[in-house]
Amino acid sequence: MSTPVDLDDLLHAFEWVSGAEQLAFDAEAYINRSTGEIFWVGEGIDEDLPEDIEDGCLYIAVPHKREFALGSSLVFDFVEEQMPRSYDVVRDYFHRRGAYARFKDLLA
Repeated sequence: MSTPVDLDDLLHAFEWVSGAEQLAFDAEAYINRSTGEIFWVGEGIDEDLPEDIEDGCLYIAVPHKREFALGSSLVFDFVEEQMPRSYDVVRDYFHRRGAYARFKDLLA
């Protein structure tokens, strides 16, 4: 049985967890598997957490964006599989600033 979670709330939690290092503090968020409620952890949050928040059977931690390995290796895997003739061009993009923007333009 799946539990609905509001997409906007989930995206906000993901951004909270992933953006914390830019704000120089740790941030976490957990989703109650049975209710879909999101619990926030971090500086400026005065929310009481359930005592069993670390129980992976009851709660799931919202991942940090790094956990998805969405870096350049994913780009090169994609290019190698979907557009191999552009591999050298994309590799050159990643030797300079603005690589992701240029890659995005190439895809468009």
